[in-house]
Amino acid sequence: VVSSRHWPLISKYRAAVRTQSPKTEMVDSLLKKVSDTEDKGIFREALMDLYRSSRKKPKQIIIFRDGVSESQFNQVLNIELEQMIE
Repeated sequence: VVSSRHWPLISKYRAAVRTQSPKTEMVDSLLKKVSDTEDKGIFREALMDLYRSSRKKPKQIIIFRDGVSESQFNQVLNIELEQMIE
């Protein structure tokens, strides 16, 4: 997952890499609850990094997703979007 660190300077970005099972279409570490109040997922990491580097919360989030077949698009969209909203 790649995310901007300082909007609108898109040349400043961070990358987060995790391993997951082969042939898994969903990114399974966007949300990683370690307790009822703590999350160590990639999405939270990216948001916190953006806030620390710019002292601003994002007004919008743009997501580009690749590597999903057309037949699995809705399933992946629903699962990953739910994790981001949570």
